[in-house]
Amino acid sequence: MRISPLDIRQQQFSVKWFRGFDVHEVDAFLDDVAEDYETVLKENAQLKEQVSTFEDRARGLAERERALQDTLVTTHRLGDEMKATSRREADLLLREAELRSEKVIEEGRAEEARIRSEIQTLRRVRRQLIEDFPRAEAPRLSLRVQPRASRNEIVGWQDATLRLRVTAAPVAGAANTAVARLLAKSLGVPPSSVSIVSGLQGRTKIVEIAGLGHAEIQRRLDTILTRAS
Repeated sequence: MRISPLDIRQQQFSVKWFRGFDVHEVDAFLDDVAEDYETVLKENAQLKEQVSTFEDRARGLAERERALQDTLVTTHRLGDEMKATSRREADLLLREAELRSEKVIEEGRAEEARIRSEIQTLRRVRRQLIEDFPRAEAPRLSLRVQPRASRNEIVGWQDATLRLRVTAAPVAGAANTAVARLLAKSLGVPPSSVSIVSGLQGRTKIVEIAGLGHAEIQRRLDTILTRAS
């Protein structure tokens, strides 16, 4: 039977006159107390061992928790540092790309301006060549024109002068236009190829014919005059 501290405090022993407490009862009670105490000591030792085990486990869990927290903090810090580093590197790469693109654009614009300038120069040279060389090399004919004629025709040669008749009157350049059209049609060239270089106001004129040589002009005029005769 397990006793409690209250049982120990309230335990009453039988008293025999002149002989004190009953020895057997005292011994029996002490045996019970000793057994219960021994049991309590064992249980207390077991509890202490369990408490120690639990404390060790708790310390281990606490250490693991601290390690995990430290790991999380370190991971978070490293993540922030990596993000910041990546952001700086991305900004640097973006800036370098922008600088390279700006440089390429500037070089492209400079090259475009250079090419445009060369094109303009070539166009001016071409126009100058068209204006100078063809006219310098274009054959010239001396003409004697009769305006207000009954019809437009090439009459023939008088020495080195070609005689023409046109129906237009010598008013506001009408006769000159008619002369240019008659020669262009007869020689098979565009009207723009025939230019009157002198004699705009008179009957004697000098014209340039672009696109044909002297020999070809002479051949075509001879053909026209032969058919007309």
